[in-house]
Amino acid sequence: MMLNPFKIYENLRQTFGDEPAKALTGVLGQMYEDLTNVVTKVEFNELKEIVKVLAQKVEELAEAQKRTEETVRELAWGIDDLRKQVGGLSADVGYSIEDDCIPYIEQFALNQYGAVISVVDRRYLEYPNGKSDEINLYLEGELKGEKIYMIGESKSKPGKKDFDRFNAVLKRFKAHVKGNVKGFMIGYHFPLEVEQYAKSVYPDIDRFKTFEIRRTAERAS
Repeated sequence: MMLNPFKIYENLRQTFGDEPAKALTGVLGQMYEDLTNVVTKVEFNELKEIVKVLAQKVEELAEAQKRTEETVRELAWGIDDLRKQVGGLSADVGYSIEDDCIPYIEQFALNQYGAVISVVDRRYLEYPNGKSDEINLYLEGELKGEKIYMIGESKSKPGKKDFDRFNAVLKRFKAHVKGNVKGFMIGYHFPLEVEQYAKSVYPDIDRFKTFEIRRTAERAS
């Protein structure tokens, strides 16, 4: 029930007069406010139970978070392992493409570019700064009496990032050799957007589907 200060004041004023009534009304109002701020014993026990339940909930949440972190960590390990397996599978596919193309690559280079190839290899190129690049198809030879290096990259389905990386490899290689350097990418197929991207951004990198290597090589036979 709410306190009515005006009614109390009127009752007191009739008995004690104006000033004493004001003073008494003020004291009673303060006492009422203090009492409303006091927690009863029953309410205190209820608060203790609430705090206990909250503490238990916090502990349960902490355990749940711990289990979640462990699950996320296990998931991260699984994803990392899967990424390694996929990376290994991608490398296996790339090597398969190279192995299929290598028997025809010298004749292909001759028919496609007029280059006479003397070295066919798959190798790592080491640079003076200690870094290296893996070259899927490394060809050395001559074109119109000049030294030429032909560097090939093979992917099952080349993407834009594959062209970006391969172009960076070609730039590093060109900076460390004397002679002409020709880059080409081989894939089972090229998505249309990748074909358009490579044509506009890297026009110097030729693109061939796997079957075109053999077909071009067999043109002379």
